[in-house]
Amino acid sequence: MPCAPCWIDSETLWAAATLLARWFRFQLSEIEVLEVEELLAWVRQARDQIGEERGG
Repeated sequence: MPCAPCWIDSETLWAAATLLARWFRFQLSEIEVLEVEELLAWVRQARDQIGEERGG
């Protein structure tokens, strides 16, 4: 089932890219090729792991 294209503003995109680079050691070239849904899935994964480390 096709889904509608996603759009993300540049401020949020840079925040997400920074998080993935810092948390998972992604390279910019790896982040650039991610679809928005993939990017958001990685961000959710990082958020969950960070929460677990902080005891929450």
